[in-house]
Amino acid sequence: MEAHVLYMSKVSFETRIFMGALEGKTAIISGGGTGIGSAIASRFHEEGAKVVICGRRVEKLEETASKITSDGKSFFIIRADVTAESDIVRVAEFTLENTGRIDLLVNNAGTHGRRDHTITPVLELSHPEWERIISTNLTSAFLFTKAVLPVMIGQRYGNILNISSLAAKTGGLVNGAHYVASKAGMMGLTKSLARGYAYANIRVNTLCLGRFETPSNVNVPEEFHKRVISQIPLGRLGTLKEAANAALFLVSDASSYVTGANLDINGGWTMD
Repeated sequence: MEAHVLYMSKVSFETRIFMGALEGKTAIISGGGTGIGSAIASRFHEEGAKVVICGRRVEKLEETASKITSDGKSFFIIRADVTAESDIVRVAEFTLENTGRIDLLVNNAGTHGRRDHTITPVLELSHPEWERIISTNLTSAFLFTKAVLPVMIGQRYGNILNISSLAAKTGGLVNGAHYVASKAGMMGLTKSLARGYAYANIRVNTLCLGRFETPSNVNVPEEFHKRVISQIPLGRLGTLKEAANAALFLVSDASSYVTGANLDINGGWTMD
């Protein structure tokens, strides 16, 4: 009997699935200097996209860029306050001027309320604090979308990904009402946009994230960490790469018949 030798590729499984999936595409990622945003930027870059990341802290943007751009492919950073419409318009204009297109938008920029792992009751929540969270987490997504939609409509192609949270479904196990409302709003915004702009071949989806290995989720009291892990069937936090792979799926042609959807990625914390 003739023998056949099979050689296993050293290329990772996810790379073989998506190899070059975003070639020729341009992506804007808000809050791309740290955590989930940085991981998504790296993954999109690997798949051939020209990536533009923005955020308030230039040093974080530069840190991300230095880790990613050794291959010489196009990668851009631009400082922007996502609560300022003028800054958002400037990011869109910069992207168009430097790449000629805007294909993908990831509305990732966001912030939490208190960092001591306690929930601020609504009766103790100030109006300015409410506005701060809503402006950063939700209004920025509206403004970014408004800034890029004319380009996407003109191209007859676009893909918008809104980053939401498990808190939008649970009511907030570790987050206050302002954060919960902002993330629930992202899911509603997704559905409205998906229905309204499908005619222009623009897809809009939500990635609903649970607990991931970001610094703010790792550097917590041991007792708090154990309590969180006990509620996750897979028994661990998600990796940044796992979040980035899910984002890649939703903006790639692998999900070409998916729009208005909410993809839960939380280790089984919620199942619906």
